[in-house]
Amino acid sequence: MTYFKKTLYTIGVLTLISSQSLFAFQPKDTTLYFNGPTVGEVTTTGVNLSLSPQVLAGITDEEKAGIYFEYSKTNQVCIMIYPTPEYCLPKKTEVGKTNVTISKLEPNTSYTVTYKRDNTIRCITAPCPENGYVSKSVEFVTKNVDTVVTVEITKNLWIGSRGVEVVALQNLLIQEGYLRVTATGYFGGLTMSAVRKFQKDNNIVAIGIVGPLTKKALNAKIKNTTVCTEKFEGTVTAFSTQCFVDGICSITVDGKTVVTTRGWAQEIVGSVIGLPDFGSIENNIGAHAKVYAKKIADGYTLYGSSQYYVEIIPKNGNL
Repeated sequence: MTYFKKTLYTIGVLTLISSQSLFAFQPKDTTLYFNGPTVGEVTTTGVNLSLSPQVLAGITDEEKAGIYFEYSKTNQVCIMIYPTPEYCLPKKTEVGKTNVTISKLEPNTSYTVTYKRDNTIRCITAPCPENGYVSKSVEFVTKNVDTVVTVEITKNLWIGSRGVEVVALQNLLIQEGYLRVTATGYFGGLTMSAVRKFQKDNNIVAIGIVGPLTKKALNAKIKNTTVCTEKFEGTVTAFSTQCFVDGICSITVDGKTVVTTRGWAQEIVGSVIGLPDFGSIENNIGAHAKVYAKKIADGYTLYGSSQYYVEIIPKNGNL
């Protein structure tokens, strides 16, 4: 009788060990334990993906080395044919990277993303053992893009030039990463340096003057230019009145700086509403604000459309 009980106990232990081993390799179960990917900044064509500190703390360095993200359009309809069309296959990031930025996504599109572990198993028969880790899926939507008519450059431009075409030149140089300041409409030393870099990359003699060849190269890019606009709300945390001394005036809402006025600018520009004058903002730090503006490299701007605005809701009637 004692031997029989020991035998049952041994079988029970083996069964428990076996079921635990099976549990460790079942994706449907590991999904219940692991969180989905952490979605960071989302733009019109890209997103930052990472693993949360909790997930990173729960896996070994060896496991991290096999992690990758897999993403595809949400609810994508594909024709069941062989071979599967490439656009229907989920895309994968580099194995071993737990913090990545994905680019070349489509604007205003929903994507579903998971993270998985490459278990190095390569199958020659079916069924194939599943992946070691399959996380919960997370969805995100890329931001919308507003296509706008952008001014083409028709004039030769150089140091000292001003006007709308200089603004178009500067906006394009900012978009392409050659210029890292806000467009002012004045062709100065920084703009000339940016033009030289653009010319060098486009096999044009780099003299810093926008002539026929440079205009042609710039206009080819301008025709495909898109502008991202955003709407958001928050609290007014700061403001600047530098435009009154030929600089830039701005309002900061939850850390996002919105350019409202620029010295020498002659462009179409949105407005600050809700207050009788710009100076009244001083009495409304902490007030609620609604913003519709164009996204630029270092913040936002009201320049480019009369529809852009910053609406201040005064605090306790402080006008």
